[in-house]
Amino acid sequence: MQVQNISNQPNFKGNIILVGEFSAVPTKLIRNAVPKLKELMEKKPYDLFIEQHRSKGVVSVYAQKEKDFMKNKGLKSLVMMKDSEDFYEKCAEYVIKEQDKKILANPTTGQKIKNFFDKISTKFVSVMQDKDEV
Repeated sequence: MQVQNISNQPNFKGNIILVGEFSAVPTKLIRNAVPKLKELMEKKPYDLFIEQHRSKGVVSVYAQKEKDFMKNKGLKSLVMMKDSEDFYEKCAEYVIKEQDKKILANPTTGQKIKNFFDKISTKFVSVMQDKDEV
């Protein structure tokens, strides 16, 4: 009999989303970068968006949650590069690192509440274990 491993930790899997249409050169470069990008986004709680701005001749690489991207709000990290350059892996690494820093610096309300109760419980345990105070 096999028992499935049960974990309370959420299993995240960030997606790579191409926004809009791409010309031939960026399409080829992105196709070559996809295996590395999948590896980078494997356990991230946000998605990686790649968008080409043809009029400007640049490609934007965003790291953001999909629901926030659609509403154009929330934490976002962005890098822009020329559409003929092959730096997708480096741009993605940089954007992911910056997004992780932003997430750590701006915890969600649920995380703030959890931290608060963790501090209270630690203080309570230390008071209850102190034998000098009775």
